Amino acid sequence: MGVAYTSVQWNRQKKLYDFALVSGVAGFLAVFAITTKTFFPFITDEILIIRAFGVTALCCCTSSCASGRCAGCIQNFCRCFTIGDTPA
Repeated sequence: MGVAYTSVQWNRQKKLYDFALVSGVAGFLAVFAITTKTFFPFITDEILIIRAFGVTALCCCTSSCASGRCAGCIQNFCRCFTIGDTPA
């Protein structure tokens, strides 16, 4: 932490990571919505949206916690989470 505020310094790696994350979440939401509408055709759209975002939030939290635990246990786990050439 510094004394002065600095904005996020966007680079190609951060933009690709954000694109992959947003694409994955959007794909998950689409697959969840299609699957739910197929198996439960009488569900309302409001309930579908609530369930979809709830399950997505749970999956995102679980995957971030799992990757943090694995990164602490296994050296060089998923190098895409490190920025720069500094080894973990």
